[in-house]
Amino acid sequence: MRSSVVAALMVMAETAAAVPCFAQVPEDLIPKSDEAERNGDFRNLAPVGLAPDQDAADVALRTVRNRLHNTERPQPPDCVGGSSQPASHPSARRAENDGCTATPTLTLEQLPEEFSTVHVDLPPLPDLPVRFSDTVLVGVVNRLQPHLSEDRTNIYTEYTITITAVLRNKNGLAMNPGSTIALDRMGGAIRLSPSRVIFQRVEGEGAPLIVGHRYVLFLRYDTRGSWFRSVKSWELRNGVVLPVDPGDIAVAQRGQSRFAGTDEPDFISAVRDAVQRVSGQ
Repeated sequence: MRSSVVAALMVMAETAAAVPCFAQVPEDLIPKSDEAERNGDFRNLAPVGLAPDQDAADVALRTVRNRLHNTERPQPPDCVGGSSQPASHPSARRAENDGCTATPTLTLEQLPEEFSTVHVDLPPLPDLPVRFSDTVLVGVVNRLQPHLSEDRTNIYTEYTITITAVLRNKNGLAMNPGSTIALDRMGGAIRLSPSRVIFQRVEGEGAPLIVGHRYVLFLRYDTRGSWFRSVKSWELRNGVVLPVDPGDIAVAQRGQSRFAGTDEPDFISAVRDAVQRVSGQ
């Protein structure tokens, strides 16, 4: 933990440029505390039905991805599997029992309430967490699809992102402007039938991404699911930068953000500079 804090402070120092503060963002774009809380609630999103049947290859991949979101349970000593993410990563905790037999528990459909909540406690991250991200993209959300985990105790939402710019590609993946990636985030809203909708809210992960909106995405690639996991996002709207991460929103509300309200070209330039510094070390 100490090394993570030191690394975070180093990145903060590297990006400490004088840029406009959040107070310069138009008033109608400034998130309020209660609004930010509601924005993290999938009950405000239109529920989407379960994905239709797919071909055999897609079914195999979906099985793997569903399993990664099974609820964490104690593993038997001979269990093989586990997460490649740091233990602090929520998706890693959710995937601790990969490849193991889960003990019975209530599924989301069996719960008396339509709403469930997952709490995540993420460590603080720098404004531009390049050091913790193997991939940094500018992209547009063009589709979202919620899914149930294999044990049907969790919902996750898979976003299809169209890339508009690649700012960091440490893994050398085949990514170009115009191509798409799959992004995994916990939580979602699923319509199981005309009369049954279930929601899962994630507290602490930030607001859900919105179809049609543009973002700068700090990501880590997960080879197990052949998709990306989110580290942090900043939204690009009307030529300025808006925070998505709860910590960034809180700092911005105090008027202390270095990047909230920054003009988009200046922000992209700052991200490129941070990527160049980290890559050169």
